[in-house]
Amino acid sequence: MILKQEKNFRVGPQIVGGKGWHLLNLFQKGFNIPRCFFVTTEAFDYFAEENSLIGLLNNLSLDKSSQIRKKILAGRMSPFLVRRIEEEFLNYKFKTVAVRSSINIEDGARFSFAGQFESFLSIELGGLYMAIKKCWAATFSQRALFYTLSNNLALQFLRPAAIIQKMVQASKSGVIFTQNPDSRRKEELLIEAVEGNADKLVDGFISPEKVIVSKLNLKPLQPPDLSAKKLLSSKEIQDLSEIALKIERLYGCPQDIEWAIAAKKIYILQARPLTGLKEVENSFLEYIEPRQDPFVFC
Repeated sequence: MILKQEKNFRVGPQIVGGKGWHLLNLFQKGFNIPRCFFVTTEAFDYFAEENSLIGLLNNLSLDKSSQIRKKILAGRMSPFLVRRIEEEFLNYKFKTVAVRSSINIEDGARFSFAGQFESFLSIELGGLYMAIKKCWAATFSQRALFYTLSNNLALQFLRPAAIIQKMVQASKSGVIFTQNPDSRRKEELLIEAVEGNADKLVDGFISPEKVIVSKLNLKPLQPPDLSAKKLLSSKEIQDLSEIALKIERLYGCPQDIEWAIAAKKIYILQARPLTGLKEVENSFLEYIEPRQDPFVFC
Protein backbone atom coordinates (compact mmCIF):
# COMPACT_ATOMS: atom_id res chain seq x y z
CA MET A 1 0.00 0.00 0.00
CA ILE A 2 3.05 2.26 0.41
CA LEU A 3 5.63 2.33 -2.38
CA LYS A 4 9.11 3.79 -1.99
CA GLN A 5 10.66 5.95 -4.68
CA GLU A 6 13.79 3.79 -4.67
CA LYS A 7 11.97 0.60 -5.60
CA ASN A 8 13.51 -0.14 -8.98
CA PHE A 9 10.69 -2.15 -10.51
CA ARG A 10 8.00 -1.13 -12.94
CA VAL A 11 4.57 -0.35 -11.60
CA GLY A 12 1.77 1.03 -13.68
CA PRO A 13 -0.52 4.03 -13.23
CA GLN A 14 -3.14 1.66 -11.85
CA ILE A 15 -0.99 1.48 -8.67
CA VAL A 16 0.58 4.96 -8.27
CA GLY A 17 -1.58 7.00 -10.65
CA GLY A 18 -0.49 8.74 -13.82
CA LYS A 19 1.47 11.51 -12.13
CA GLY A 20 3.22 9.04 -9.83
CA TRP A 21 4.03 6.71 -12.73
CA HIS A 22 5.73 9.53 -14.62
CA LEU A 23 7.74 10.54 -11.54
CA LEU A 24 8.95 6.99 -10.95
CA ASN A 25 9.91 6.68 -14.60
CA LEU A 26 11.81 9.99 -14.53
CA PHE A 27 13.62 9.00 -11.33
CA GLN A 28 14.68 5.65 -12.78
CA LYS A 29 15.98 7.46 -15.89
CA GLY A 30 18.21 9.70 -13.79
CA PHE A 31 16.20 12.94 -13.63
CA ASN A 32 16.37 14.97 -10.42
CA ILE A 33 13.01 14.73 -8.67
CA PRO A 34 12.34 15.52 -4.99
CA ARG A 35 12.46 12.49 -2.74
CA CYS A 36 9.02 10.96 -2.35
CA PHE A 37 6.93 7.93 -1.57
CA PHE A 38 3.51 6.88 -2.79
CA VAL A 39 0.27 6.05 -1.00
CA THR A 40 -1.07 3.69 -3.65
CA THR A 41 -4.54 3.08 -5.05
CA GLU A 42 -4.52 -0.14 -3.00
CA ALA A 43 -4.33 2.01 0.16
CA PHE A 44 -7.40 3.94 -1.00
CA ASP A 45 -9.28 0.69 -1.68
CA TYR A 46 -8.34 -0.52 1.83
CA PHE A 47 -9.61 2.77 3.29
CA ALA A 48 -12.80 2.56 1.18
CA GLU A 49 -13.54 -0.97 2.37
CA GLU A 50 -12.98 -0.09 6.03
CA ASN A 51 -15.29 2.92 5.72
CA SER A 52 -18.06 1.12 3.75
CA LEU A 53 -17.53 3.15 0.56
CA ILE A 54 -17.33 0.29 -1.95
CA GLY A 55 -21.04 0.28 -2.79
CA LEU A 56 -21.03 4.04 -3.32
CA LEU A 57 -17.92 3.83 -5.53
CA ASN A 58 -19.44 1.05 -7.63
CA ASN A 59 -22.57 3.11 -8.26
CA LEU A 60 -20.95 6.51 -8.56
CA SER A 61 -22.75 9.36 -10.32
CA LEU A 62 -22.54 13.15 -10.49
CA ASP A 63 -25.26 13.63 -7.90
CA LYS A 64 -23.32 11.48 -5.39
CA SER A 65 -20.19 13.66 -5.56
CA SER A 66 -20.88 15.60 -2.37
CA GLN A 67 -21.88 12.46 -0.47
CA ILE A 68 -18.72 10.49 -1.24
CA ARG A 69 -16.41 13.44 -0.61
CA LYS A 70 -17.95 14.02 2.81
CA LYS A 71 -17.61 10.35 3.68
CA ILE A 72 -13.95 10.30 2.62
CA LEU A 73 -13.09 13.39 4.67
CA ALA A 74 -14.94 12.00 7.71
CA GLY A 75 -13.54 8.50 7.24
CA ARG A 76 -11.16 6.79 9.66
CA MET A 77 -7.72 5.86 8.40
CA SER A 78 -6.70 2.54 9.95
CA PRO A 79 -3.88 2.47 12.52
CA PHE A 80 -1.95 0.13 10.22
CA LEU A 81 -2.06 2.58 7.31
CA VAL A 82 -1.27 5.56 9.57
CA ARG A 83 1.73 3.69 10.97
CA ARG A 84 3.09 2.82 7.52
CA ILE A 85 2.75 6.39 6.27
CA GLU A 86 4.38 7.77 9.41
CA GLU A 87 7.24 5.26 9.13
CA GLU A 88 8.07 6.41 5.61
CA PHE A 89 7.74 10.10 6.50
CA LEU A 90 10.25 9.63 9.34
CA ASN A 91 12.52 7.30 7.34
CA TYR A 92 12.90 10.01 4.69
CA LYS A 93 13.51 12.59 7.46
CA PHE A 94 10.92 14.89 5.97
CA LYS A 95 9.97 18.09 7.79
CA THR A 96 7.36 19.36 5.37
CA VAL A 97 6.00 17.78 2.20
CA ALA A 98 3.87 18.45 -0.84
CA VAL A 99 0.92 16.08 -1.02
CA ARG A 100 -0.20 15.62 -4.63
CA SER A 101 -3.15 13.76 -6.12
CA SER A 102 -2.27 11.04 -8.62
CA ILE A 103 -5.18 9.33 -10.37
CA ASN A 104 -5.07 6.04 -12.24
CA ILE A 105 -6.33 7.50 -15.54
CA GLU A 106 -4.76 10.99 -15.56
CA ASP A 107 -1.72 12.37 -17.44
CA GLY A 108 -2.14 10.07 -20.40
CA ALA A 109 -1.91 10.80 -24.12
CA ARG A 110 -5.63 11.41 -24.34
CA PHE A 111 -6.64 12.82 -20.95
CA SER A 112 -4.38 15.01 -18.85
CA PHE A 113 -7.01 15.90 -16.20
CA ALA A 114 -4.88 19.07 -15.79
CA GLY A 115 -6.25 21.29 -13.02
CA GLN A 116 -8.89 18.77 -11.95
CA PHE A 117 -7.28 17.52 -8.76
CA GLU A 118 -5.44 18.94 -5.73
CA SER A 119 -1.99 19.51 -4.27
CA PHE A 120 -1.23 20.69 -0.74
CA LEU A 121 2.09 22.33 0.05
CA SER A 122 4.23 22.65 3.19
CA ILE A 123 2.36 19.92 5.07
CA GLU A 124 3.78 18.72 8.40
CA LEU A 125 3.26 15.21 9.76
CA GLY A 126 0.28 16.26 11.89
CA GLY A 127 -1.65 17.46 8.85
CA LEU A 128 -0.56 14.71 6.49
CA TYR A 129 -3.48 12.32 6.89
CA MET A 130 -6.15 14.95 6.27
CA ALA A 131 -4.18 16.23 3.24
CA ILE A 132 -4.18 12.68 1.81
CA LYS A 133 -7.94 12.38 2.37
CA LYS A 134 -8.47 15.77 0.70
CA CYS A 135 -6.51 14.53 -2.32
CA TRP A 136 -8.64 11.39 -2.42
CA ALA A 137 -11.85 13.43 -2.06
CA ALA A 138 -10.83 15.79 -4.90
CA THR A 139 -10.96 12.81 -7.26
CA PHE A 140 -14.73 12.80 -6.85
CA SER A 141 -15.47 16.52 -7.14
CA GLN A 142 -18.28 17.39 -9.53
CA ARG A 143 -15.76 19.08 -11.82
CA ALA A 144 -13.56 15.97 -12.01
CA LEU A 145 -16.51 13.62 -12.44
CA PHE A 146 -17.98 15.78 -15.18
CA TYR A 147 -14.61 15.82 -16.99
CA THR A 148 -14.47 12.03 -16.68
CA LEU A 149 -17.97 11.55 -18.07
CA SER A 150 -17.47 14.09 -20.87
CA ASN A 151 -14.56 11.98 -22.10
CA ASN A 152 -16.62 8.77 -22.09
CA LEU A 153 -14.79 7.22 -19.14
CA ALA A 154 -16.56 5.16 -16.49
CA LEU A 155 -16.71 6.80 -13.07
CA GLN A 156 -16.47 3.41 -11.39
CA PHE A 157 -12.87 3.00 -12.59
CA LEU A 158 -11.56 6.17 -10.86
CA ARG A 159 -9.04 5.35 -8.15
CA PRO A 160 -6.71 7.86 -6.46
CA ALA A 161 -3.18 7.50 -5.17
CA ALA A 162 -1.21 10.24 -3.41
CA ILE A 163 2.39 11.40 -3.80
CA ILE A 164 4.17 12.44 -0.60
CA GLN A 165 7.01 14.58 -1.92
CA LYS A 166 9.71 16.50 -0.06
CA MET A 167 8.81 20.18 -0.03
CA VAL A 168 11.29 22.02 -2.23
CA GLN A 169 11.85 25.57 -0.97
CA ALA A 170 12.12 27.03 -4.43
CA SER A 171 13.75 30.35 -5.24
CA LYS A 172 12.02 30.19 -8.62
CA SER A 173 9.78 27.70 -10.36
CA GLY A 174 7.41 27.28 -13.26
CA VAL A 175 6.35 25.15 -16.20
CA ILE A 176 7.83 24.24 -19.58
CA PHE A 177 5.84 23.32 -22.67
CA THR A 178 8.04 21.52 -25.17
CA GLN A 179 5.80 22.79 -27.95
CA ASN A 180 4.69 26.39 -27.66
CA PRO A 181 0.93 26.35 -26.94
CA ASP A 182 0.63 30.07 -27.73
CA SER A 183 2.07 30.09 -31.25
CA ARG A 184 1.54 26.33 -31.80
CA ARG A 185 4.97 26.12 -33.42
CA LYS A 186 6.61 22.72 -33.07
CA GLU A 187 10.14 24.18 -33.17
CA GLU A 188 9.59 26.35 -30.07
CA LEU A 189 9.39 25.56 -26.40
CA LEU A 190 7.89 27.92 -23.84
CA ILE A 191 9.29 28.41 -20.34
CA GLU A 192 7.14 30.16 -17.73
CA ALA A 193 8.77 31.23 -14.45
CA VAL A 194 7.79 32.90 -11.17
CA GLU A 195 9.57 33.63 -7.91
CA GLY A 196 9.08 31.03 -5.17
CA ASN A 197 6.72 28.09 -5.63
CA ALA A 198 4.65 27.71 -8.78
CA ASP A 199 1.30 26.89 -7.16
CA LYS A 200 -0.12 30.37 -7.84
CA LEU A 201 1.08 30.13 -11.44
CA VAL A 202 -0.44 26.70 -11.96
CA ASP A 203 -3.71 27.93 -10.42
CA GLY A 204 -3.71 30.98 -12.72
CA PHE A 205 -3.42 33.61 -9.97
CA ILE A 206 -0.23 35.33 -11.19
CA SER A 207 1.34 36.09 -14.56
CA PRO A 208 4.73 34.50 -15.19
CA GLU A 209 7.86 35.63 -16.96
CA LYS A 210 7.76 33.91 -20.36
CA VAL A 211 10.73 32.83 -22.44
CA ILE A 212 10.31 31.35 -25.93
CA VAL A 213 13.27 29.16 -26.86
CA SER A 214 14.33 27.73 -30.20
CA LYS A 215 14.60 23.96 -30.03
CA LEU A 216 17.34 24.10 -32.68
CA ASN A 217 19.93 26.03 -30.67
CA LEU A 218 18.28 26.46 -27.23
CA LYS A 219 18.50 30.26 -27.52
CA PRO A 220 15.67 32.67 -26.59
CA LEU A 221 13.85 33.87 -29.69
CA GLN A 222 12.67 37.26 -28.48
CA PRO A 223 15.22 40.12 -28.37
CA PRO A 224 16.47 40.85 -24.83
CA ASP A 225 15.07 43.85 -22.99
CA LEU A 226 18.19 45.25 -21.38
CA SER A 227 16.20 47.52 -19.07
CA ALA A 228 14.15 44.68 -17.58
CA LYS A 229 15.30 42.49 -14.73
CA LYS A 230 15.12 38.87 -15.85
CA LEU A 231 14.15 36.12 -13.43
CA LEU A 232 15.99 33.35 -15.29
CA SER A 233 19.65 33.52 -16.22
CA SER A 234 20.90 32.43 -19.64
CA LYS A 235 22.39 29.30 -18.09
CA GLU A 236 19.14 28.42 -16.32
CA ILE A 237 17.22 28.84 -19.57
CA GLN A 238 19.63 26.54 -21.37
CA ASP A 239 19.68 23.95 -18.56
CA LEU A 240 15.86 23.91 -18.31
CA SER A 241 15.57 23.60 -22.09
CA GLU A 242 18.02 20.69 -22.24
CA ILE A 243 16.18 18.82 -19.47
CA ALA A 244 12.81 19.44 -21.12
CA LEU A 245 13.97 18.10 -24.48
CA LYS A 246 15.44 15.01 -22.81
CA ILE A 247 12.04 14.34 -21.19
CA GLU A 248 10.30 14.89 -24.52
CA ARG A 249 12.66 12.40 -26.20
CA LEU A 250 12.09 9.92 -23.39
CA TYR A 251 8.32 9.90 -23.93
CA GLY A 252 8.30 10.63 -27.65
CA CYS A 253 5.67 13.36 -27.48
CA PRO A 254 5.30 17.01 -26.38
CA GLN A 255 5.45 17.53 -22.62
CA ASP A 256 4.02 19.84 -19.97
CA ILE A 257 6.68 19.92 -17.23
CA GLU A 258 6.57 21.51 -13.78
CA TRP A 259 10.00 22.47 -12.37
CA ALA A 260 11.61 24.26 -9.44
CA ILE A 261 15.06 25.63 -8.65
CA ALA A 262 16.32 25.40 -5.07
CA ALA A 263 19.92 25.94 -3.94
CA LYS A 264 20.88 26.24 -7.64
CA LYS A 265 19.57 22.73 -8.41
CA ILE A 266 16.78 22.05 -10.89
CA TYR A 267 14.05 19.67 -9.72
CA ILE A 268 11.36 18.14 -11.88
CA LEU A 269 8.10 18.11 -9.91
CA GLN A 270 5.94 16.45 -12.55
CA ALA A 271 5.67 15.84 -16.28
CA ARG A 272 2.68 14.98 -18.42
CA PRO A 273 1.97 14.73 -22.14
CA LEU A 274 0.77 17.95 -23.72
CA THR A 275 -2.53 16.55 -24.92
CA GLY A 276 -4.73 17.31 -27.90
CA LEU A 277 -1.98 18.71 -30.17
CA LYS A 278 -0.73 17.47 -33.52
CA GLU A 279 2.13 18.48 -35.82
CA VAL A 280 1.08 19.67 -39.28
CA GLU A 281 3.02 20.35 -42.44
CA ASN A 282 3.24 24.13 -42.10
CA SER A 283 5.08 23.85 -38.78
CA PHE A 284 2.00 24.78 -36.79
CA LEU A 285 -0.04 22.64 -34.40
CA GLU A 286 -3.74 21.98 -34.65
CA TYR A 287 -6.16 20.54 -32.13
CA ILE A 288 -7.42 17.08 -32.95
CA GLU A 289 -9.67 14.48 -31.43
CA PRO A 290 -7.49 12.39 -29.09
CA ARG A 291 -7.17 8.63 -29.22
CA GLN A 292 -9.59 6.34 -27.47
CA ASP A 293 -7.20 4.64 -25.06
CA PRO A 294 -6.75 6.71 -21.85
CA PHE A 295 -3.93 4.43 -20.68
CA VAL A 296 -1.61 5.14 -23.63
CA PHE A 297 0.90 7.63 -22.26
CA CYS A 298 2.30 8.91 -25.56
